Amino acid sequence: MTAKDDNKRLLEGTLPADPEDDAEALHVEAPPSVFGDRWKTLAAHGGIEWFDIAPPRRRWLLELPGDNAQTGERTTGILPLGKVGMLAAAGAAGKTMALLQLALAVATGRDWLDTYTTPNPGYVLLALGEEDLEEVRRRIYAAGRLMRLTDEQRRIAAERIIVLPLAGTRLSLTDEHGLPTAVQVELQARLQSSSNEWRLIVLDPLSRFAGLDAEVDNHAATAFVETLEILAQTRGTPTLLVAHHTTKASRGADGDASAATAARGASALTDGVRWVANLEPDRALPDRVRLTITKSNYSQRVPPINLVRCEGGALRGETANEREQREQKAKEQRDQRQTSQGPRSAVTHEDY
Repeated sequence: MTAKDDNKRLLEGTLPADPEDDAEALHVEAPPSVFGDRWKTLAAHGGIEWFDIAPPRRRWLLELPGDNAQTGERTTGILPLGKVGMLAAAGAAGKTMALLQLALAVATGRDWLDTYTTPNPGYVLLALGEEDLEEVRRRIYAAGRLMRLTDEQRRIAAERIIVLPLAGTRLSLTDEHGLPTAVQVELQARLQSSSNEWRLIVLDPLSRFAGLDAEVDNHAATAFVETLEILAQTRGTPTLLVAHHTTKASRGADGDASAATAARGASALTDGVRWVANLEPDRALPDRVRLTITKSNYSQRVPPINLVRCEGGALRGETANEREQREQKAKEQRDQRQTSQGPRSAVTHEDY
């Protein structure tokens, strides 16, 4: 049987209210339900109690120690579990190393970048689209030495981190129509079939895993973010972070590489993810970078942290002496700019 145009059937009164009835009449399989058991009133969801009973405490991948005046707790949540986020930076700024150090921190329960605690350690998937196994080994070596991992922490990291060196591999998760590719199907199946309690999934960089139009088309970008959200629903409710590049304009002399909009491509990418951090090189001191959380839908904004790039590219927090050096250098640059601009002429009422 061939279906008539739905508008004509609506006028005739022959369009079924339930699509499954229509599918049965046409002898075709009904599409899977999108809403399913979620189509409920607030009361059916138990929402009457939501007005009086506090919700469960949010679980965090990263926290900042110190009393929180807003919540009364002794820590501040920084990056929640189960959400999709982005780390954006220029090429060679250190985002892959920062994410690799995050993987080591989450696997072992160590602090990340000498600043943030990892209260829910567990398994990590580290998918590196631009690195081969030898480069991954170099990074692990540099990061492990800087973090001074104990023998027990090294053993735990080796067991809990699934590392995928994927240079030279086609990795798009969606095709030109926004549909899942074989890569997405296999990745999702492996995550869901594992007994691991996943805490972190890293996809580095976004350009290797996104579809062809994800950086230039908002519809494709939104579909890609939806794909990431699906992956983040696996066992353990892991945080999923993608590494991404910033725009050339943001890295220029008048650009702002610390803004959420500094990420390259379609605006739906930064609009869709729930957390964005930018890694910005210091223009005066080549061994320094600054990490700024530019978007956070579920936590307070916190001050940026300044980092020092060490041997092998590994990152650590700056010391007090290094902070003084950076601040002095910044002051010298400001004074130099003012001198080069020359004195400003005084403005009087006669000028108007």
